[in-house]
Amino acid sequence: MCIAFSHIRALYLALFFGLLAVMIQPAHALKDGVYKPGKLVIAGRPMRCGKVKTLVSSKYWMVGGSIPGLIGLNPRKLKKYSRIEQWMIYTHECGHQRRGKSERKADCWASKTGHRQGWLKRKGLKRICTTLRNDPAKGLYPNGRTRCKIMKRCF
Repeated sequence: MCIAFSHIRALYLALFFGLLAVMIQPAHALKDGVYKPGKLVIAGRPMRCGKVKTLVSSKYWMVGGSIPGLIGLNPRKLKKYSRIEQWMIYTHECGHQRRGKSERKADCWASKTGHRQGWLKRKGLKRICTTLRNDPAKGLYPNGRTRCKIMKRCF
């Protein structure tokens, strides 16, 4: 998910406070933390976005977000989705690292990448589209049906 320029400062502050909260949490909070590239495992799959680190924090207000050089994920919100959807969320955020702020380009890149890596099949894309189908357009995001068309076209 891409954040409008006016919200970048808020995202940096949230990531800072999320990181601070992670640093002062007890050691048993293993899911939250800052993960080096390739060290994050989501639903059994190691996730990597080049040299980009991932901040996983239960304090993060969105399921996922991306700023240059950092992906943010909320594990409590992420676990509400199927494993294919979780991988797509991470890969969509990685798409922002690769293609910039455009939600359309991030969706397209994520769809292509998931298909190329072999974890996104037509059945998984259909499930993602079922989840998105009634989402309204919001901010920089097109509505769910449009996002689905983009992902299918890029698949």
